Amino acid sequence: STLLTKLQNSEDISASLVSNKLAFSAEKTFSRFTQEGDSQVTQTLFKLAKPEQNSVTYGLARQNNGDFVIIKLSSVIADESDTDLQMATQIESVLQRSTANATYRALVETLMENADIKYAVAK
Repeated sequence: STLLTKLQNSEDISASLVSNKLAFSAEKTFSRFTQEGDSQVTQTLFKLAKPEQNSVTYGLARQNNGDFVIIKLSSVIADESDTDLQMATQIESVLQRSTANATYRALVETLMENADIKYAVAK
């Protein structure tokens, strides 16, 4: 990945892009919880180091279709309110399922303890 190395060293790659008929796409904003775009690219993107102010971080990802993609991460936007809300919703859902399961198990145990079970015996 010579292009990636050149980018990481702040070298100009425009000639290589033209000769290989490559181009960067328009900038996009990704969210950890959205399903937009290629999942492999999104996973790689969120593993990259947060860039320092006025700099970028580059990474290499392989898309689900096998193509390679160079990722340019220019900034990280912390939207804690959205993240916190989604995390709280997920935790609430897990706790509700857990509580429901525990209540059901306790009910079944109580019924079994208090049940009078009689078996019919064949004569």
